[in-house]
This record gives sequence, structure tokens and C-alpha cells, in this order.
Amino acid sequence: MAEIPGMIKPDIVELPQIADRITFLYLEHCKINRKDSAITVIDENGVTHIPSGTISVLMLGPGTDVSHRAMELIGDSGISICWVGEQGVRYYAGGRPLTHSSRLIVKQAEMVTNQRKHLDVVRKMYMMRFPDEDVSGLTLQQLRGREGSRIRKVYRQQSEKWNVEWNGRVYNHEDFQSSDPVNQALSAGRAPPSRVARHQLTPAFTGLLTLLYVLWGVRLHWGLYILVTNVRSYTI
Repeated sequence: MAEIPGMIKPDIVELPQIADRITFLYLEHCKINRKDSAITVIDENGVTHIPSGTISVLMLGPGTDVSHRAMELIGDSGISICWVGEQGVRYYAGGRPLTHSSRLIVKQAEMVTNQRKHLDVVRKMYMMRFPDEDVSGLTLQQLRGREGSRIRKVYRQQSEKWNVEWNGRVYNHEDFQSSDPVNQALSAGRAPPSRVARHQLTPAFTGLLTLLYVLWGVRLHWGLYILVTNVRSYTI
């Protein structure tokens, strides 16, 4: 049998740790191939060689053309790959996570389906954002009320600071155009994935959130969240 060119597939323990890798690399309007253990990027500026072991996530934007050999190297090197919109705003699809394990998704399922553990996670995530607040004894409904009150206060403060007319958060999930421009901008920036498909929005928040879930190897729609009627309000 003829010898296959390129590097020998490394064992998982031989791959660089996540802490030693670049967080992500975004590419667009280029051709992606490989040369030995390097990813080659060909664009109008020439050829760039990128050591495959230095990347955590490869984000492919519009105009990218990736070869089968490049995907082979990407897979062997433990790189997560995502196909995204311009500047990474919208997420379309993703490859396998860097974890090579189902450990996190199993843990996620345990936390989401157990009411007590779910509440404990929500409290801890809230305290990560506001370490000076003690919410250890609050219920899910009380946390939801506190978060809503805080957000309404932020909206009022920002409207006064920037002299923007503000009459409250008013919007219709079924009719995006029915609200005023400020509320439309807020909806576009914070819309959950289920609303993105319906309104064909491209919120940066959703794109970033989805990329993080793909990298971690967990499910986006299992995300730990607070229920507001029938709408998911993510706690991260």
C-alpha cells in the first residue's frame, strides 16, 4: 500500500491543551487546504500557513472553500469548525466539539431535567454576574422578577444618558415591524434562536451563543434558562 502523505494522526493526549490554543480564527473569501500539519489559507494576499495545533475553533465565513484534505487535518487536530455569516454574526452549522467526549452534554441534561439542580445553576450564574447580591434563598420566580426590574432600570438610565425617547419594552413576537426602532434594535440584538428563524434576523448575541455551545459540546436548546411565559431567557 502506498504511503499516505501528511502527518500521522496524533492521540488525544498528544494534542495541545485548550489553554495553549488560539480561541478562534475567522476566515472569509479564501481557499483552505493543508500542507503536512499546517492549514494553508490562500487569498488575494498570498498563502498563509497556520499550525493546526494552535487553533480551538475555525469559523468559516462567506466565500470560503475548504478541501477534503484540510477537513481531515482539522478533524485529526481536534479543531471545532463552524460555518457562519459575515463577521461571525449568524451560525449555520458546526463540526465536532473540541471535547471529544459526551461528558458535558450528559451533565447538561442532568442539570436541565432536575428542578433543584436547575435552580442551583441559575442562582450560581446570577451570582457570577452580581457577586455582591445574595440570592441563595430566592426562588426562580423571584430571580426572574429581580432580573426584570434590573433590566428596566438599565433601559431608563441609558435612555436618559443618550437622550433617546423610551416608553418601555414593547414588542410582538409575531410582528417584528410593529414596534418602534429602539425596540426593534433590542429585539434584533437579543432574539433567541427560535425567533431568529421566524423573522430572519441575524443577532450577534445568538451567533456568539451558538458558537460557544458548539465549542463546549453541549446542546443550545437545552440551555439553562429562566422561563418567561413561553419564551426562553438565557442566563448566560
